[in-house]
Amino acid sequence: MDTNANQKYRPFSAGREFMNLEREKSNVFEIAIKPVSSPNRTKTLFIAGTAIVCVSVVVAIAVAVTISTKDQSDSKHSSLKEKVRITPTPVTTTTTTAATPTTSTTTTGTTTTTAATPTTSTTTTGGTPVATTLQTTTPTTTTPAVPSTNGTWNNWGAWTSCGATCGTGSKTRYRTCLRASPSDPICTGEYVQTTTCSLTTCPVYGVWTTWSGWSSCDVTCGGGTQQRTRVCQKASLSDLDCVGRSSQSQTCNTWNCPDCSQTCTTGSLNAECTACECTSNTVQGIVRNHVNVPLDEASIAHANVPYKTLATTNETGGFTLDTTCDAVEIVITRTGYADVTVVVTGTTVSVQMSLIRMIILLLSFI
Repeated sequence: MDTNANQKYRPFSAGREFMNLEREKSNVFEIAIKPVSSPNRTKTLFIAGTAIVCVSVVVAIAVAVTISTKDQSDSKHSSLKEKVRITPTPVTTTTTTAATPTTSTTTTGTTTTTAATPTTSTTTTGGTPVATTLQTTTPTTTTPAVPSTNGTWNNWGAWTSCGATCGTGSKTRYRTCLRASPSDPICTGEYVQTTTCSLTTCPVYGVWTTWSGWSSCDVTCGGGTQQRTRVCQKASLSDLDCVGRSSQSQTCNTWNCPDCSQTCTTGSLNAECTACECTSNTVQGIVRNHVNVPLDEASIAHANVPYKTLATTNETGGFTLDTTCDAVEIVITRTGYADVTVVVTGTTVSVQMSLIRMIILLLSFI
């Protein structure tokens, strides 16, 4: 009996098939309930215990392998479903979370972007919740940007009128920079444009020559007329006539003509019947310019007979009148200076003359 037990219950080998385990369990149970002899009982019990422990280990290993194989199969199945995007028909669907668009706004326009958001579905199958995660991707939608009008040029304004009335001139136009606020960018470029403008050919006028000298007075006294002229010079026959007059006239010899019937209040009438003379009266005088420098070669005459010179100043500007009566008007003349008329009062006369060009300059400021 012991020999048969050794043959049936030899030590367990991991390489044996799992189907022999059930048969060995049955045989062990059968041996265990049979009566054995006392010397072999301990050996039999030891073999039976060892067999039971081995069977338990094998069963535990088999269960563990079965569970691990099932988990791997479920994992592969779940991965395959995620790649193919196929969800088994659920018995009960609890919640579904969809993607939410995200909108961003810039100064150049509005861009709407929808990000990829996971969708989670909870499914109850056979009483056990199974969570399935799907990756949902929505294409990005972009709205074309609207160009900003800030910091851009407005349209050009109208051209100004030409700056010339004939020939070639210039004209200008302007534009403004559109800026909604001071922080907006400044426009790049010019705000003004200038161009030439051409009009009709300007007319060409003749050019006057300088004035000639005054002609002789047509009378010797009592007021007459004298003239001077100038000539218009043209470069071509198409030139226009000069603007202005070609001649000027003025009165001359305005003093009174001799009158031998007149009566002198002081002194006596001279032989020419032109003035009263006082032979006992002597008048001393001096003529200076505007800076008090003595003037020589200045002529002195009676105002009513200016053409008849009574005296001429010397190098110190002095002169002497021997027969001039008191309260008589005398006139002092000199080339380049304005004539001066004074009334003799007493025996001394002081005269100051001004340059003609200075008088013209002063009149230009009036």
